[in-house]
Amino acid sequence: MALVAFAAPASIGAAWTGAGLIGGTWNGIAASATDPSFTFPIQANVWVGSDGTPRGQARLGAPLNCSLKWTARRQQGAVTIFSETVTHQVGHLCEDGGTVRVSTASGGRVRYVWRKGALSSLGYLDGIAGSWAGMLAGSGNTHFPVNLIIRGTTRGGIEGSVGYGSPLSCSGRWTPLSGNTPGWRRFTETITRSSSRFCVGAGAASVRLRSDGRLQYRWTSGGLLTTGVLTRAPG
Repeated sequence: MALVAFAAPASIGAAWTGAGLIGGTWNGIAASATDPSFTFPIQANVWVGSDGTPRGQARLGAPLNCSLKWTARRQQGAVTIFSETVTHQVGHLCEDGGTVRVSTASGGRVRYVWRKGALSSLGYLDGIAGSWAGMLAGSGNTHFPVNLIIRGTTRGGIEGSVGYGSPLSCSGRWTPLSGNTPGWRRFTETITRSSSRFCVGAGAASVRLRSDGRLQYRWTSGGLLTTGVLTRAPG
């Protein structure tokens, strides 16, 4: 298969509808399409710039051992197509100049396809998008359930909605904050509906995908701290 060169979109940012759906830190195992026994771990970080254009970086583990830059070229339906540049490698197994196709998949995952000429590889990577549920522990030894949905927006961003059970009994929205630390996504939480005096105002929420596929949760406001570990929920 010949490598296809894609022209840059005429209106940068305008074409990337729903790019936030693939935003986040993703981890998984990819395999060669021609030799399924040849596998390698991949960690990818995809974000949307201020101009609405998705960007990405990736790290391929042994035996490839390289770092990569992804530059968005176009969308083909629900697939975002990046050109890939090798920025660092140990050895000479990592091919420069391929194309990467990223799209959403079931279970809050993304589908990763890499191609260069006759070479190709495929993998499914996990991230933070989707529905999550669990129990949280707050100040004063309080415990309460939470339901969280993280999703992409049609403008290419990412957002969330959250609901807390008794005794908080409230719900709110999450909007992204800048200054993410490695592995963590930060949001401002604004409570929009509450039936208790314990849950009002705003706070800062952070989430991180753990190696076991669960979601680490952390919330802070005015010296208060709430933490928990969430699992994927239907929806």
